[in-house]
Amino acid sequence: VQALPVESLKNEKSIDVAFCNEGVYALWNFLKLKEFKEEYLKKIKGIAFRFKNEIIINEAEQVVPQERMDVDLPGYAWDLLPKNNKPFDLYRSHFWHSNYNHELRTPFAAIYTSLGCSFQCSFCMINIVNRTSYKEHTHAGNSRGMRHWGLNTISKEIKKLADYDVKNIRLSDEMFFLNKKYYEPILDNLIQYDGDLN
Repeated sequence: VQALPVESLKNEKSIDVAFCNEGVYALWNFLKLKEFKEEYLKKIKGIAFRFKNEIIINEAEQVVPQERMDVDLPGYAWDLLPKNNKPFDLYRSHFWHSNYNHELRTPFAAIYTSLGCSFQCSFCMINIVNRTSYKEHTHAGNSRGMRHWGLNTISKEIKKLADYDVKNIRLSDEMFFLNKKYYEPILDNLIQYDGDLN
């Protein structure tokens, strides 16, 4: 949907609104709406929407800037995840991620410690969350930029997961090992909670 918001709305009649990049500020503003009216929807940056069979794409909204990452995106609401009997019991890692041991597949969680990428490869979609232009032939490489959460925020998330007895954590960042000064403290933090973390 982020890559092709207008096409998604055209082809999926069940979608009324699409968030066109990261969506954080657009979602906040959308949730403040009192009514689903065109005049209100047109004022929300960063969305595409269908109204009376017309598809409208608004001006792009900014993404959360680096200095606001820990403030505006302060962590995960793990407690709101669906569950059967206890948190994370519905989530399983890939078999290879649990060292081919079914018993280690759950509890499992995946987290990001950064968003985006510093490079501008035209074939890659990592930076689509940063896109601020919807012009034709705009690709993710035109929107390069990498933002990180601070070590305190990441440490709190790892602590929360450890408190939920999660020992199998996937760091989903495509560029995690790009900066040694950044990733070494995170790995040290993971080891602090349990030397058996996968």
